[in-house]
Formats: sequence, structure tokens, C-alpha cells
Amino acid sequence: MTWITASTKDPLLFVHRRQSLQAIEFRTARFSPEYVRRRIRQTIIALGAALAFAVIAAYGVLDATQFAAVDGNAIVVRKGHPRLSLPGYPQLVWVADYGPERLTAQAAASLPIVGGLGEKLATRLEGLARRDYVAAARADQGNSGEARSITLTILDDPAASPEQRLNASLVFATVATRDDCG
Repeated sequence: MTWITASTKDPLLFVHRRQSLQAIEFRTARFSPEYVRRRIRQTIIALGAALAFAVIAAYGVLDATQFAAVDGNAIVVRKGHPRLSLPGYPQLVWVADYGPERLTAQAAASLPIVGGLGEKLATRLEGLARRDYVAAARADQGNSGEARSITLTILDDPAASPEQRLNASLVFATVATRDDCG
């Protein structure tokens, strides 16, 4: 009969303890200081390149974007974006000789107006202008036929506001032809 057992009172347990612990091998990753420095340097360079790319891209977007906003009593067009400000931006492009009263009520309420990438806002603002102001601008540019046509359209429109009718009649007085006086 064979009796196999172990107990804490077994003296061989303490004798063989070192042999059983020597059989366990811990494998840990060992890195040289040069390897650690190289990895840190590569990480810093990668982060610096990503940051430089992000800053250059942000400046590129700001340079290609324009927005129109009210500054005092005039509409001011600036290069940049109204919600993104980096050193040097926004830059003044031009100041209109008119204020938000020239724009339609809906366009004036939506200021600041942000143009798309590469879009110039001059033509867009002209498209948002009230018809009576467009007629006055056409008359001022010497285009009396177009100014006359716009003013007649405003005067015939029952939905036109009294202010627009008054402005149209003032412009019409300067662009009327002999046929209109009869």
C-alpha cells in the first residue's frame, strides 16, 4: 500500500520549495534606454507633424473663407470665419458703404453670412439686397433701363412696403422716360 499525501507538517515540502519556484520563469519585456528614447522621439515627431498639419489646414480654410457682418452702421466683409479666430484672422477685405438696411429682412436677420470656400461675397450680398436698393444702384451705375424696370415692378407690386414704394418712386423720377410722363 502506497500512501501519498502532503501536509504542512511534511518536512520535504519546505525542502523542495526552492526547486518548484525555480521552474517558474517570468518573462518580462526588457527595453534598452536607447530604444525608449527613440520611441519617445518618434512619438513627439508624429504629434508635431499632426499639429503642424492641423494648423496649416486651419489657416488654409480661414484664408479661403469670407464672412459678412455688421460693424457699426456698415456691412463689413472679412477673410476668415466668425467662429474661428487664429492669430492674424479675421482680416478686413472691404467695407460696404451701406448697412444692413439695404438687405432683405431675412438676410439682415441671418448676419453674419459665411461664404463657402473660395466664394466672394460681393455678388451674394448684391443678390440679398432689397429691390429698391438694387434699382438705385443700377441708376447710379448708369443702367437706367434696368433701374426703370425694377422700379416699375416695385410700384406695381401690392405687397411692397411703403418704404420700398417711396424709394422706388424717388429712383423712378431719375430714370423715367418721356413715355412714362404721358
